[in-house]
Amino acid sequence: MAGKVLVVTGGGRGIGAATCVLAARRGWEVCVNYASNGARAEQTVERCREVGARAVAVQADVASEADVERLFAAADDLGPLGGLVNCAADTGPRGRLDELEDVAGVERVLAV
Repeated sequence: MAGKVLVVTGGGRGIGAATCVLAARRGWEVCVNYASNGARAEQTVERCREVGARAVAVQADVASEADVERLFAAADDLGPLGGLVNCAADTGPRGRLDELEDVAGVERVLAV
């Protein structure tokens, strides 16, 4: 995968961060997407760099088309896109879907 870029949405923590580091160890350049916690995303970037990968953190709300375009423009700066892993999530309201009154919250979960 040398020279190929992997975009990982939700890459700043949890499964997304672990995916970024594993990909870096396997030779990918990594674009770490995050929604709000830039410090955690930068920690993931540093872990990727420690194993020799080029990596960048990019803030983008994956529910926003303009943000997604900016995310992929930043990824293009690293090199040719080779893969995408979607780990971004918004847990939103909880309960049975047919009983939820927070329509905007449900729409947000589905958008992400």
